[in-house]
Amino acid sequence: MPREPKVPRSEWGNVLFRGALPLSLPIVLLGGIYSGAFTPTEAAAVAALHALLLAGVVYRALSWRALFGVVLESTRSSAVITIVLAGSSCSTTPSPPRACRRRWRSGSTRWI
Repeated sequence: MPREPKVPRSEWGNVLFRGALPLSLPIVLLGGIYSGAFTPTEAAAVAALHALLLAGVVYRALSWRALFGVVLESTRSSAVITIVLAGSSCSTTPSPPRACRRRWRSGSTRWI
């Protein structure tokens, strides 16, 4: 991996200024969790919102079209995971839920 040239001391202020907002994320998250403002689960949502605002508003690196693509891909991934979990719960539980038993009787799960 190639190394970049050293940053001269005269540029340090500019570099720190540009990196202040992204580097504030851990401070906001840990400060919110330790102060009791939000739980770790809520901290994940705060982190996502923080990153979204930085990418879309501050750095203008995320267009509406790109945001739609990201949301669509995330939805697809979540749907696949949900289907896999639902299928595994139907085939591995000692007493499967009523909906799974109905499907087994109808023969629609023989392909599994």
